Amino acid sequence: MANAGVSIEDASIMYDGSYYRIDYPDGDVPANIGVCTDVIIRAYRVLGVDLQKEVHEDVLKNNAAYSRC
Repeated sequence: MANAGVSIEDASIMYDGSYYRIDYPDGDVPANIGVCTDVIIRAYRVLGVDLQKEVHEDVLKNNAAYSRC
């Protein structure tokens, strides 16, 4: 996982915490922006895992386990 994170390191990406509607599956904000969670999501994609899809499917299967605060 660490190597996947390093492989996507890009100092030109600007922090932008704005809300963006993204596609599903394989959605992403524009490549030149992001927040810390985008780094995790993009690193998993390098490894062939769509974390967005995995979490969505888990919520559907285990809805009661997710907090509704």
